Amino acid sequence: MTGVKQWIVRLAAAGLLFPAAVFGQTFVEAPNPVGYVNDFANFIDDSVEHQLEQDLSAYELKTTHEITVVTTDSLQETTIEDLAVRWFEQWGIGKAKDDNGVLLLIVPSERQMRIEVGY
Repeated sequence: MTGVKQWIVRLAAAGLLFPAAVFGQTFVEAPNPVGYVNDFANFIDDSVEHQLEQDLSAYELKTTHEITVVTTDSLQETTIEDLAVRWFEQWGIGKAKDDNGVLLLIVPSERQMRIEVGY
């Protein structure tokens, strides 16, 4: 490779690796969703979880808008914003053509909550 090509390859590699190195963020694989309510932190009372699951299912049937509630024990060495965006995208919440999904992410151990919406 010529010097210019090597420089461009190094610059591109540095640009891709730099944010992860600086911010310490890693790729966070989302757990498999189990429904509209995904209480991975065991934070929501079972009866409330069951009722919420039914209500969110009925709401999607009526409006086509998909709302997913998630609780987790940890931010997994990232920010709540990053975790919400990653899980929202990995799960494909909402209808792709309408971008009508909503993710409510709750991390009780960190006392944080995030609402992520489609565009």
